[in-house]
Amino acid sequence: MSPWALSTSSIWIDKTGIDQSSPEKTAAGVAAFPRILASCDKFVGLISPGYFRRLWCVYELSEFVLLHRKSLEGRLLVIGLDWPAWWNPLNWLRTPTLSKAEKS
Repeated sequence: MSPWALSTSSIWIDKTGIDQSSPEKTAAGVAAFPRILASCDKFVGLISPGYFRRLWCVYELSEFVLLHRKSLEGRLLVIGLDWPAWWNPLNWLRTPTLSKAEKS
């Protein structure tokens, strides 16, 4: 028995979640997105510069927002990994704002 087996919470880390060894397996994985995302209470997106160029990422994010649109507050956290404001230690003590470079 593992200590985490008693937890009512679970985390799904989607890095290699779609089996792309055949078109049929890829289609089955994509078809499962709505069911998987509907069972998630929260979504944390670690956004890199290439995030919105990958259709899987855009689809997962948009599907989560669509499924939880009536009660999205507190459920969605998107963190830009390349944003200096996020990495600035001073912003850990106060609410960060976008820099001029980030706004452009």
